Parts: sequence; C-alpha cells; structure tokens
Amino acid sequence: MRITFIILGIIFALIAITLSILHFGLIALIPAIIAFVLGLLVLPLSKKENKSKLPVNLIFLLTVITLGITTYRSITNENTIEADAESIEKEKKSEEDAIDEFEGINKKSGD
Repeated sequence: MRITFIILGIIFALIAITLSILHFGLIALIPAIIAFVLGLLVLPLSKKENKSKLPVNLIFLLTVITLGITTYRSITNENTIEADAESIEKEKKSEEDAIDEFEGINKKSGD
C-alpha cells in the first residue's frame, strides 16, 4: 500500500508541475492537492515501518514547487485585453463594407 501511494503521489506531483509550467493556471492545484494528501498518507506508514522518508520528501518538494509556480503565475499574469486602434478601424471598415454589400443586394432584388 505504501509503494502504491508513493508512486501515485509522485505521478500526481509530476502532473501538477507540468500543468503549472504549461500555463494551465489553477487547474494545476488539483493534482498538487492529491499528491499532497497522498504524501500525508505515506508519511505515517513510512514512520511505522521505519522505511526511508525520501520519496515522501520528494512528493512534498514537487508539490511546493508546483504551488510556488502556480502562485507566481497567477499573481504576475495580467489578463488584460488591449484595444488595438488599427484592428478597431479594420473592424469598422469591414462592417461598413458588409452594410454596403447588403444594401447593394437589396437594391438588385428590389428591381
């Protein structure tokens, strides 16, 4: 059971760190929390069996790195939409052209 939790914990921690690096935002917290809980489950088992705590520490380290990256990205990432004057002008011209074309079609069908 201990080995299973360790393997799952490391897998979820690696998934979490991958998602946090690839700009998936807060979605990376889900596998990070699962990895952290699995690490908490393995810790008493490792103490009771007098086994190495290195895998548990690895899980916690990867989880902390994930939380750090995710927090940093959520604080520094500004989701602002900049109004580009050139694109606004193109959009207005496109609308005017579409209206002119529509009026031309209506005049032809009315004749």
